[in-house]
Amino acid sequence: MSLSLCAKSVANTGVIQCDVAPGIPAFFMVWNGSAKIEDIQGSQFQAFLEANSKLSKNDINKIFVFPIIQDITDATEANKEGTLNQGFKTILLEGKPAYTYKVFAGQSTVPQLRKFNNQSVRTLTMDTNMRAWGVRSTDNYVGAQAKIFTGGLKFATGQNVEEGVATISISYLAASELNDDAAFGEVDSAAGIVGLLDANIFYISNVGNVFEIGVSVPTAEIGESISLYDTYSVELEAAALWSAKTGANFTVDLPIITVAKNDALSAWTITFDPTAYGLLGTNAKIELSLAPPPDLDAADIDGIEGVPVILTKTA
Repeated sequence: MSLSLCAKSVANTGVIQCDVAPGIPAFFMVWNGSAKIEDIQGSQFQAFLEANSKLSKNDINKIFVFPIIQDITDATEANKEGTLNQGFKTILLEGKPAYTYKVFAGQSTVPQLRKFNNQSVRTLTMDTNMRAWGVRSTDNYVGAQAKIFTGGLKFATGQNVEEGVATISISYLAASELNDDAAFGEVDSAAGIVGLLDANIFYISNVGNVFEIGVSVPTAEIGESISLYDTYSVELEAAALWSAKTGANFTVDLPIITVAKNDALSAWTITFDPTAYGLLGTNAKIELSLAPPPDLDAADIDGIEGVPVILTKTA
């Protein structure tokens, strides 16, 4: 008779033919959501990543895509060892994985990346073999717990490739998630997994219930922004892609009657329902928004999430 707990504490060690391992990181994504593995298997996996990357940043399942990695340094902490004075040595604590990445990014992008600094997030990593690595948590697929820090851009010295290069450090909180519980899904192409740009809606003028409204993406250059009118003037000439709300916490719909292009102002003329607008009190606030990113994407307005503007009804 053999007294052993091995059947409960270990596993068989056979080798699976053609098993795979993580490849070179291509880019990583912040994703604090969770998905049932049965819902994202096979061909569904790519559609899952693409759809979630185009969600609003207010959605828990939003995937935030970071830039393509150009340089990788393994910064994993060394294992902590312990010894006895008769020569025995063992691992006391497994080092936690960490990496330092360099990416190309401009001054308009880096501050957006730095908003994730020192926050506890979950991440997926896409490797060059087109596999997105995350964590299996029972029947769910989730991201690996990590903290991220993006450094600011520095002046180039002319001694190396430095201009427009940002350094991102990612430190994982649990070695077991990467070493024991890693799980992956495969994609055919990562082209549809995209990061979005914030597009600011802004007030130009109004006469009564008729408002002139612009939309632009801010840049780091003083006084310069990128107008969406130049690219999407026709596409955004649709009332269904705009919404307005009033009342406490902006919960009451204010109907939009028409949206029309205004080439002279590079803006859109938005007309609110005159009766509903007339019932608003003087100085009443109106939150004007664009449709959620998936709806914009369906209307061929790619890579954009609108940032609402608060309008004020004048007498």
